[in-house]
Amino acid sequence: MVPNPYSLTIGSFSDRKLAGRSCSQSSSLATVVENLPLSYNTDTKSLDRTPSIGCQGTGSPSTTQETKFRRGHIRRSSYESAQIQLNFARRITTANGTPALAPSAAKYLDEPLCSLSLNTRADCSSSSSEQDQYDSGIGCTESDSKRSSLDRRSELSDFDEPPPKPETSSKSRFFNFPKNLFSRNKEEKQGWKMFGSRNKQSGVMATTGLILEGRPSGLPSKSADEAAQHKQMYLDILEQVEKEQRAEKERLQAKAEQKRLEEQAAAHCRVWMEQILPKWEEMKDSKRCRELWWQGVPAKVRGELWSLTIGNQIEITRDLYDGLMEQAEEKIAKQLAEQQKNSSDRKETSVTQIHLDATRTFTSLGMFQKDGPYYDHLLKLLSAYAILRPDIGYVQSMTFIAAVLLIQMEPYPAFISFANLLDRPLQSAFFGLKQPQMTEYFIAYDRYLEQELPALHHHLDKLDVRPDLYLIEWTFAMYAKSLPLDVTCRIWDVYFRDGEEFLFKAALGILRMYESKLLSMNFDDCVEFLTRLPDTLTGAELFRNIEPFMRPYNGESSRSKKRFSQIFQEIDERVNPGGTTARTQITHNVQELKMSKSLSGFIKDLLSSPSH
Repeated sequence: MVPNPYSLTIGSFSDRKLAGRSCSQSSSLATVVENLPLSYNTDTKSLDRTPSIGCQGTGSPSTTQETKFRRGHIRRSSYESAQIQLNFARRITTANGTPALAPSAAKYLDEPLCSLSLNTRADCSSSSSEQDQYDSGIGCTESDSKRSSLDRRSELSDFDEPPPKPETSSKSRFFNFPKNLFSRNKEEKQGWKMFGSRNKQSGVMATTGLILEGRPSGLPSKSADEAAQHKQMYLDILEQVEKEQRAEKERLQAKAEQKRLEEQAAAHCRVWMEQILPKWEEMKDSKRCRELWWQGVPAKVRGELWSLTIGNQIEITRDLYDGLMEQAEEKIAKQLAEQQKNSSDRKETSVTQIHLDATRTFTSLGMFQKDGPYYDHLLKLLSAYAILRPDIGYVQSMTFIAAVLLIQMEPYPAFISFANLLDRPLQSAFFGLKQPQMTEYFIAYDRYLEQELPALHHHLDKLDVRPDLYLIEWTFAMYAKSLPLDVTCRIWDVYFRDGEEFLFKAALGILRMYESKLLSMNFDDCVEFLTRLPDTLTGAELFRNIEPFMRPYNGESSRSKKRFSQIFQEIDERVNPGGTTARTQITHNVQELKMSKSLSGFIKDLLSSPSH
């Protein structure tokens, strides 16, 4: 009989009757028979060996037509011969095109594919029963688990095609996960999704929420401590992610702000160069000019603007400058030669002091240290000023003022600006060590601080933090020694517009910015903080805190509050009326003034010291 075209050719399928008969033969004959190719006959509903190979005693129907060798007729190893099982449930296409199982295999539909085995294994041999223990992990026997999917695929006959695969897009070659994979129900309050929107901004995709899930039923459940630990770990991860997101957001905001400031500076620079500087005398007091001044002068025009605002009241000419430079070079060479000749002599000269201070001037720039590009210019400028003003000579902190000017200007205009700047009343009083004038400035600042920041003034007075502990350094170097260079330049911009009053408003702006911190500090912390301000201080933040002191007083405040210049003028009229009062009378007048307890002791010591 010719086998039915729908017959299933397999290498290890047999019903219970044939399996029992095969196992009753000798082991060698059984191995040969069981490894012969078999075909399923749908008429007799049994497995028959191929007619061309026939075997006596097997009960197979005879046939004269030889069947060609079919794909899938592979030889089985001997350890598989003890078990004959169905490894593939072939599909049959019905009339309407839907797949259906073969009639003989339909009864196995409800059974696992890997577990369809005959019960006659126990009759074959005792050793085979040990090898055929079920694999409880996958529901199959050990012999099934050793067979790869490639072996099972090769057992298909010519008529048996594998089941069609679902069509997928050529763009998607990976698994398509369900929409709500690893997500909780929407009704739960602590909902979490593996690819949720929590981490979209930072681009982080993680499954940290799975740490909160319980273990599978086959594993021991979490203890209360372990569950609490996992919850804390999850919260720590979320906190870290939020920190990273905030940092990224701040970085992007800072980048955008920097770009905005650069574009704004470029636009302002064009206005300064094309509209204001060419018509300086006409535009310097205009509203537009003062607004641009407050926002910060572009670096490209800052040197020229400073030269115009400082002026040249002492009338330094080019010839005078060249003469001073020659004398300075001779003085520097002479002092250096004497210093090398008498190396054991530790006598300090002005050149030695300038060199020592230059090494501490803007060290991060590396411009004013020895062998730096501006070292010689700084040394000559300060030496020339000491020759021009022998009554003042060289005083510490001058290096910072001269360095800022040299960064913005050429040496000649920088020297003119330096000499005229130190001739102003505030700088003349401090660098000339004029005690009466210094006293007036300190008392005026103390009253101004009490008027604007009463709580902080009371706290500093209670701790005995006198203004001289930090204000001398701020005013001596005009903040160049205490603040970053860019912030210092912005303060100088407005100082050249508004005068010395702005330097004291800047001091109040610094105190207002850190008022909450200072109110919680003790004496040592306050002094250390005010003498070493944070490097992170920015000009935009500082000027936001200075702005309240720039507004005019209106209504009730106009009668109760006074500007710094008004306070200083009242004190000057009481301390030194007419400007010719004797030193003893000035001391007596100062003692009658109202001032804080901490400042009174300093003023007494200041006035008792010998005059310059």
